Amino acid sequence: MGLIFFLSAQSRLPHLTPLSVTLEHKLGHVVFYGILAGMVMWALRRGHGLRMSKSFALSVLVTAAYGASDEWHQTFVPGRDGQFSDVVIDTNAGAIGAAVYCIWILSRARNARTPAAAPDIGQHVPVTRTRRTAMWLPVLLWGGLIFFLSAQSKLPEVGPVSLNEGKIEHFIFYSIFWFCLLLPLRYGHRLTLAKAIVLAFLITSAYGASDEFHQRFVPGRSCDVLDWAADTFGGFIAASAYWVYETRGTTKKNR
Repeated sequence: MGLIFFLSAQSRLPHLTPLSVTLEHKLGHVVFYGILAGMVMWALRRGHGLRMSKSFALSVLVTAAYGASDEWHQTFVPGRDGQFSDVVIDTNAGAIGAAVYCIWILSRARNARTPAAAPDIGQHVPVTRTRRTAMWLPVLLWGGLIFFLSAQSKLPEVGPVSLNEGKIEHFIFYSIFWFCLLLPLRYGHRLTLAKAIVLAFLITSAYGASDEFHQRFVPGRSCDVLDWAADTFGGFIAASAYWVYETRGTTKKNR
């Protein structure tokens, strides 16, 4: 946090890569706030002994709050200004960083053969290779639809709204994409609930980033980091909603 505050207090930051200054600036937010969220989650888990889900939610909230305070701080720095888009990027980066930490913890627990805290309804169902492959078809079809729409120079209008004018379409499409991913991960590869949710979220965010990169080569389209943020946020909300749905019966027991 101190390093982030120090860098934000500089009127001009050094240019480190051959990328554009704007793209380098946005990537810097993703890296720094992703690391910050992982550190916060480590402190909450190891220092305060909070559960995985609670640590995840709090780390994202802390990262978002610090990102907002840092943008406000920049309004007092000559040559800098506060941008709401940076707060959105910081929050999404925090969710990704916390998700990476979750996967690392879950992988360690699996290697150590640590028993799950809650019953896993997806582990006892036998799955053949053909059935597992079929479970990936919705992912391929929906991902292909997203790719097809991104390859169009101009998208059709649905009602009074054009598909390339708002972020809500990105949010909806990638929320559905997350649910498509959950099926094969949860019931095809029989991952635990937490690991399937987190891995589906990371794949959703990565596919959103790759899709924005793909749009750089489409005439009339561009790479927009806010679109990627909307994609990631859609996956995050879908993951949170399903987590609440799946664990709603065990919350009182855990308490």
